[in-house]
Amino acid sequence: MQDSDNIFDLQPKARIDILKAMFGLDMIDSLRDKIGELKQTYRTQYKTLTDSTHLGEQYKSWIEKFKPLVERIQSLLGQYKFEDSSLDTLQPLFDLTHDPLSDNVDTLHYDLTQWDISPLITFVSNTTNQKTALQQEYQHITDDLSKNHHLLQTKQKLIDTTQTELSAINDN
Repeated sequence: MQDSDNIFDLQPKARIDILKAMFGLDMIDSLRDKIGELKQTYRTQYKTLTDSTHLGEQYKSWIEKFKPLVERIQSLLGQYKFEDSSLDTLQPLFDLTHDPLSDNVDTLHYDLTQWDISPLITFVSNTTNQKTALQQEYQHITDDLSKNHHLLQTKQKLIDTTQTELSAINDN
């Protein structure tokens, strides 16, 4: 203490320090600092969570834009009856587009690089090749039909002229 016998003659800061020491409250300043740090941490977390709601909405809109493509892939897989168990690795992607923000779908950890999409790429490549081959075959058939139609018309004209000549000969 200081030279004074009266605690009230001391400066306010010194008075508080003496009273803390007398009542065993020396740790109160460090606890107050810890509470302040926790309060700041919780404020930051609250602000982060409230500020990130627009990200969730933006994420959901991206999924909605992505959904038609995934549904088209699913319909193509069903339409061509592509049965390859390796495409089961894409099931989380299909689940994600049905309910992107559900609790049972951990949307924050989806990464397209984690899935082996090579079977899908192979399927699309094979389907594209089949489509091209079918288009070429269709073109060949159309060309053949056109040629045959032209030949038929020529032969029909020949038959008509022959019949006309035969009628003329029969009339003479």
